[in-house]
Amino acid sequence: MELTEHDKALAYPPALDTLIRRVTELPPLPEVAQAILRFGDGSEAGLRGLCARIQQDPALTARVLRVSNSPFYGLQGSVHTLDDAMVVLGSATLRAIALTGALIGPFETARSAHFDVRRFWRHALASAVLAQRLGQSIAATPAVGFTAGLLHQIGVLALCTVDARCFDRIAQRADSAHVSFARACRSECDWEPNQLGAALARRWALPDTWCAAMLEWRCPPAGRQLKSDRQLADVVHVSDRLAHLLVGLPAEPWPRDLAERLHEQQSRHRLEMSAVERIGLDTPRLLSLLRPAARELERLETLLH
Repeated sequence: MELTEHDKALAYPPALDTLIRRVTELPPLPEVAQAILRFGDGSEAGLRGLCARIQQDPALTARVLRVSNSPFYGLQGSVHTLDDAMVVLGSATLRAIALTGALIGPFETARSAHFDVRRFWRHALASAVLAQRLGQSIAATPAVGFTAGLLHQIGVLALCTVDARCFDRIAQRADSAHVSFARACRSECDWEPNQLGAALARRWALPDTWCAAMLEWRCPPAGRQLKSDRQLADVVHVSDRLAHLLVGLPAEPWPRDLAERLHEQQSRHRLEMSAVERIGLDTPRLLSLLRPAARELERLETLLH
């Protein structure tokens, strides 16, 4: 007997094609986020357009001003306009804050008993600031690197939104088995969250390069000369793995055993050193990125308060 749509919705584990259909029925990328992605060239006209678009969204404007007035900058209460914020933050940080703020809102995760919103976005932000810096090694613009890092786990967020029950069962399995969410998902359901993320990226009409990177970043292909989309997959892979290290580092005193910690990450979170090599980096250069990335993460974390 053929299952009804209601029965399919209750089935566990849900079929990948069922979830992809539900993911592609999510609302389109928020208009303000679309505008922010368009105003990514850093030109004066682009920055004016970005500020004008942010001003149309009171909640987003409030987020930007809150970051600008955070203790990190020592100007508490002194920043009152987006023009002031531009001076304090700089164009790249302003764009990063606006994009993150625009994307935090559209997803409904309250039905899940196991989704940790702050933890998810903190890891996403750490990945984004690292990808922004790592992307320079493949001549990607800071905006491309940041956005790819910020969105690379969007499939997890989409799953939690369209099927909180499935998300919670996978999260419980991951916790009990002490494995990653993606590994638990493969074991439990025989598909991965990044497949949902790539589907949502296509639904949002993001560039094909980004969609491919979001699909392949967990196991970036090895061995051959990579096209730009595969290079971006390498950047996102390394950024995600380093983000696990970055979010656990104390701000002060800055640890001196970073090489040992990175080696531990290689085994715990399966950092592929071949991906590091393909984007033209090595361990010392990776470690040199961590402290400036930690400072940038400290600034952006104000968004999550």
